[in-house]
Amino acid sequence: ASLTFADSAGVLPSITTGTVTVTGPSLAFNSGSTTLGMRQTTGSSSYYIYTQNNVSAALTVNLVSTDTRVATVPASVTIPAGSYYAYFAVTAQDTVGTIQIQATATGFGPAPPMTVQVTQPKFVISTSSSVRTTSGAQVITVYAMDANGNWHYTAEPVTVTLASSSGAV
Repeated sequence: ASLTFADSAGVLPSITTGTVTVTGPSLAFNSGSTTLGMRQTTGSSSYYIYTQNNVSAALTVNLVSTDTRVATVPASVTIPAGSYYAYFAVTAQDTVGTIQIQATATGFGPAPPMTVQVTQPKFVISTSSSVRTTSGAQVITVYAMDANGNWHYTAEPVTVTLASSSGAV
């Protein structure tokens, strides 16, 4: 579209602007990608879908995983009226792979896809490496991680069995 400005009295010449492109609103993810280990989840508020402005009425955004054997997302989330975003969780399943999460909503352009890579899970143990015989009980923390070393919540309960390399210690 272009705009033309004209003097109603006809004294000044008309002026026409260059072409102005008007686009509709679109969706976007707050992250382009994420990595999870199998059976791990991002948690309910790690990622969100958003628009450029607050919405005047609640907006339902449909989410789709390109392969639910690798990772899943909720079928939809709602951006509440007066807000511009809604959180969602990504949950890795039992298959290693890379997929895309897609988002659509009526009246909005689709979001560029978000890439999710699911890797083999691993566990890391954290505890003090300098303990004395007079020390009290020590805390041992076990973290679930993806192959890149980022910790995540587990999507299901995990039983961990710990054994000492020296029962006398």
